[in-house]
Amino acid sequence: MDVNEIRKANYDALYRTFLEKEAGEGLPPRGSLNRFGEYTGLNPRYLSHIKGGRKQIGADIARQLEQAFGKPHGWLDRDHVGGVDSNTRAEREFLALALRLFRVSPLEAQSVLVNFAAERLGGAAQAGGAGRDAA
Repeated sequence: MDVNEIRKANYDALYRTFLEKEAGEGLPPRGSLNRFGEYTGLNPRYLSHIKGGRKQIGADIARQLEQAFGKPHGWLDRDHVGGVDSNTRAEREFLALALRLFRVSPLEAQSVLVNFAAERLGGAAQAGGAGRDAA
């Protein structure tokens, strides 16, 4: 992925996080882009163009988004969506649980996860490192 695709994916993840927070506060989805604009200090119309893929996220806008969300400089330019840096509460909880299990019994945890992934995803799961030493 190039930097524009990475920024867009990270923007989408930040927007989803924002929507989840709003839903938790009982706010309706209607008007969320306007509230996102207020939160980030960006024009909602411009955000709509980004969301729809009509505009790209330049460096200045990337820095403004990072600042609004308390992310370090350059955060938007790195892939956090395809990697292990999760953005949803459910993903964070799952990863925390998996990590706890792995720390208690690394080989068994790895075996269980790889076997489950192999059942669900087929041979692609084996490429994830089933043969690697877990310790």
